[in-house]
This record gives sequence, structure tokens and C-alpha cells, in this order.
Amino acid sequence: MSCKRILSVLLVLFLAGNALCAADSNFAREIERARAARVDELVKPLGWLTLTDRVLLKPGTHTIGRAADNDIVLSVGPAHFGTLTFENDRVTFSPASGAGVWVNSRPAPAVVELLAGDAQRRPTLVSAGTVAFQLVETVRGKGIHVRDLAHPQLVDFPGLDYYAIDPAWRFEAAWETFPEPRTLTITNRAGDSFPERVTGQAVFRRGDETIALLPLENPDGSLLFVFSDSTSGDETYPMRFLETGPPRDGRLVLDFNLAENPPCAFTPLAVCPLPPAQNRLKFPVRAGEKLFRSATH
Repeated sequence: MSCKRILSVLLVLFLAGNALCAADSNFAREIERARAARVDELVKPLGWLTLTDRVLLKPGTHTIGRAADNDIVLSVGPAHFGTLTFENDRVTFSPASGAGVWVNSRPAPAVVELLAGDAQRRPTLVSAGTVAFQLVETVRGKGIHVRDLAHPQLVDFPGLDYYAIDPAWRFEAAWETFPEPRTLTITNRAGDSFPERVTGQAVFRRGDETIALLPLENPDGSLLFVFSDSTSGDETYPMRFLETGPPRDGRLVLDFNLAENPPCAFTPLAVCPLPPAQNRLKFPVRAGEKLFRSATH
């Protein structure tokens, strides 16, 4: 081979190597940006790090506050927050005199109807000092989540630990639509079971193995994969979440570098779904978030 030919081949290899390095660099930057956005979301005042109390509401009228003489006793907040009334599927709140209560950043009216948040609206937020609560809809019924915006876990948040970013854990999967939607029974850590409608599964290859994962399907078409693997409970939390956009042209990307701890990794008050049997992987997925270790415990 002539020197000119050898130089031409070396140039092609050099340019190809540069292109691969640039692709890897862009991929790493995308993952880093996504991880930064994830932390920003987690440390918001109403994120999971600040949760202090979770209460399931029963019909009737109930006083609420930190003092022991309340019907609903909280671990934080004013001694007497006010009164909650749950009837005819509506929840209203009346603040206690002198409690300094605000509703959605305005002085509280004498009575306010509490609305849970959804994709179109924010929840009604009731606050006093650094403590706030909101109405939530759960599989067991209506409840309230109480948060301390000065929670030590938020103030002393140590950050998240990750495996090294690795493009090998990014898979392009086929979306296989079922002939008829299936009903998947999901169980959560509290022991509740509930049905989920599933219209398909994500199928991809890892080495010589074909893997199929079942998602929970969100109203906007995005998908949430709850999975475990052989690192679960040791290097990682007993289950992790992987979210993706909706399938496009029968394809979707599963990037395990973006695998996340579920809310129950940050607080025992969260109730998380357990992975369905099909999503319990037998091999180690050393990608994404590692086990969260709180600075306050």
C-alpha cells in the first residue's frame, strides 16, 4: 500500500474517531443536563424531601394541628392549624384564629375548598410559617400531604450518587402493541393492589437476551417503567423508575443512565408501586441512580 493510501486510511480513522468522541461527549452532556434537572425538581419546596406527614381523610369534621388535642395531630406546624371538613366528596378548610394561615400565598379566607393538583392546575396550598399542606388523591381515597419547607433533609441534601455514564445502557426498543389492552395488577409497598390498563410492552435486546418490560401508562402518553435488578436492595433501591416519552413509529428509547430512585427512597411516607414480575431483571443494571443515603440519617 502506498504512503498516500496509508495516510488516507489514517485520516478516515482519525475523523471517525473524532466523530465517535463527539457523539459520546454530546451523549454525556445530555445525561448530565437531565440529572441536573432531576435534582432541581427534587429539591423544590414541595418535593419529596420535605414531606413530614401523610394523612388519609375520613368523612366528617376534624381539627388539625401539632397539639395533642387535635383530631389530626401533625409532627410540625402551628398547635392549631384549623378545621378540615370532608363531606359529599368535597374537602374544605377553616383556619384557626391567630394561626397565621395563608392559602396560595394570600391570607386565608374563613372557608376555602381544597383542590388536588392535576396536569391543568396546581393544588390548593395551605401554609403557616414554613409548614404547608395540600389535598392529594390516593388509591385509598382523599388525603393530605404535609411538608416542612425547612426540613433538615432539604437543608442538608447531600446530592445523588450515580453510576458512570455509559452509552451501552441506552437501548432502542420496539413498542409491541397488544391485540387487546391488558389489565395489570400493581401492588404498592403499603400492600394496596390496583388495576392498570396496559396497551403494550417495550422489547429490546441485551447481548443474546430479549427483554420485554411492561410500563405504567400516563394520561399524556408517556411511560413509566418500574423495575428491579440484581443490584436492588444493595447498590440500588429495591425498585427504580425509568420514564420515557410515548412511542414514536413503534419505537422508543430506554436509557438506563436516567434510571431514578422512587419517592419512597427519600421518605418512608411515600407509597411506591412494586415492579411487576416481568420487570424484575436477573442481571445487574449498573446505570443511573445508586442507593440514596440521606445526610440526616
